[in-house]
Amino acid sequence: MKLPRNLLSAVFLSRLLILVTVLIGSSIILNHNIPSVSGSNPKIGVPVLNGLVRWDSIYYFNITLNGLSWYRSATIQSTNIECWAFRPFFPMIVASLRWPIASIGDYESCLIAAFCWNIIAFLLAAVFFYKLTEILYDAKVASLATLFLCISPAAVFFVAPYPESTYLLLITASFFFVEKEKTKLSTSLSFLAGFTRPEGILTSILMGLKGLAKRGKKGIMLLVCAVFLVLPLPIYMLFSYVMTSNFYMPIYKEQIWPKTPFVYLFFDIIHGGHTYLPNFGLIPFLTLTLPFVTLAIVTLCLAGYFIHFSRKNLPKVDLHLKEKQTPYFIYMLLVVAFFLYASDFNSFTRYVSLLLPMYWMTSLWAGKSRVRTFFLASIYIILMIIGTLLYINWYSFI
Repeated sequence: MKLPRNLLSAVFLSRLLILVTVLIGSSIILNHNIPSVSGSNPKIGVPVLNGLVRWDSIYYFNITLNGLSWYRSATIQSTNIECWAFRPFFPMIVASLRWPIASIGDYESCLIAAFCWNIIAFLLAAVFFYKLTEILYDAKVASLATLFLCISPAAVFFVAPYPESTYLLLITASFFFVEKEKTKLSTSLSFLAGFTRPEGILTSILMGLKGLAKRGKKGIMLLVCAVFLVLPLPIYMLFSYVMTSNFYMPIYKEQIWPKTPFVYLFFDIIHGGHTYLPNFGLIPFLTLTLPFVTLAIVTLCLAGYFIHFSRKNLPKVDLHLKEKQTPYFIYMLLVVAFFLYASDFNSFTRYVSLLLPMYWMTSLWAGKSRVRTFFLASIYIILMIIGTLLYINWYSFI
């Protein structure tokens, strides 16, 4: 497998920049916003890396350490019901990797295992992403797209004890193998993605679109696989029934989770920001900057692709599904619509960092000149540093 020499450099230098930002940012007090929930800020004796344990990280650690007993004890009346919002595949990986170093401490071993795994998983994901992009476009676009993936505004989540790197590895490998027409392997990887993050079941959209683009047995096979990829949700719900006698525990937890979708935020800003932005200041401004800038980038990417498509052949009604890139952009459009409707606006940057077409379109634009490349890369790096500083200081960038 031939890879560019700068791929490894982009991966490791971007990880190093995040760690340096964590080190410096830990000594910069941005009006610390540590939540008052008991156990949310444990003492972990791993310098620098302990700055990455924020928000959901501690839930993943508790799931890792307590396993089935943690799920079984998480009922509607319990304080640890939050665990039902998380899928178990990432904690299972961390649990299997921490045993050789378990003696150094529970949280310490979880943190080191998760950090090492995320570096490896992201590197493998970058390789698959490069090869996938090379199939859909060319080597130049692949190199730029991989660079932008490494320095994405939400890159801290690919390093912190979160499942993003694992999920990215699974979907990039799955999409690569679907292009290689290795349907069973691709489906297996996407199936695991459904047990890594809740939106993993949405990969069924892409598989279904790929099925519609083909005829005969291959198309039928892809459509069957698309249906199969929805199964992680009912399986997880069945698991919740076995653990708690409540079939709807995962859905219930998602419903009661406090969220502010973009539409609510938009109307609140129009009316003066009295509900969600009671006090204007630097930190509220920064926490709004990331999701809104990301939304602008995503909108431009989608608009750019579909405008190009409509100019190419507007009367066509088959959406050009036979063009390899089109299913990915339709998939991205549907997933973004779902995020805007159902997800908290603070989480938007993190969620869309996993949408691969965004990096393709920005690379096509930036690849036209070195000035564009430098300009966009600079914006990405600045946003990545801001996002990392907000994250380690407990601000809502999740």
